Amino acid sequence: MTRKQAIARYATGALIIAAAACGGDRATAPAVSAPVVVSASKYSSALTHGDTIFASMVYRPSKGMKMKIGEQHMLYLHDHSVCALETSGYGPDMWETPCALEKRNVTITAKAWVDSAGHPFVQFSPDLRLSPDDNKASWLALTDKLAWGDSTARIVYCPTNGAACVDESLADLEVVTQSAKKGSYLYRRIKHLSGYNILSGYTSSSAAW
Repeated sequence: MTRKQAIARYATGALIIAAAACGGDRATAPAVSAPVVVSASKYSSALTHGDTIFASMVYRPSKGMKMKIGEQHMLYLHDHSVCALETSGYGPDMWETPCALEKRNVTITAKAWVDSAGHPFVQFSPDLRLSPDDNKASWLALTDKLAWGDSTARIVYCPTNGAACVDESLADLEVVTQSAKKGSYLYRRIKHLSGYNILSGYTSSSAAW
């Protein structure tokens, strides 16, 4: 399946993601453009407990996955894009390494909440690696009305071991955070499932916060 066909296949409406790059310090666009539309599957489930959202859905290799996390966020996994859980390895030194693909269905869960600064934090389980193949790019979109108009805002990777969050776009332009033209969404390509948070208002060039 071509990338154009894949986009058309999933374009059934729900969350519009603009493919244009942002201005300001995001003048350099990612090497891979985002899907124009990502739709939420009616089969994803979400529960709310207080201000925390829990969602769960089964990734099927032949179909991919479009998981809506509450009414705010969206995860899109391309078909045949999850690396084999038992053999692919995991960690920053592996993100660009080709991998054998997972052939089994995998249940993906998400826990989302708002941090003390008012920005969303989403934690996925299990930790897994995604194919670095540009033709099988996967995406995460997070709603953040506070950060949407901030050109410094980034969707950053937060390891599950509690280590500092990392702005991966400093080393990889393919995962630069962008803002949707309509709505209050930020989105970026992702190459692994882990924790993700939005940080804004900073000027440091450091890779970790």
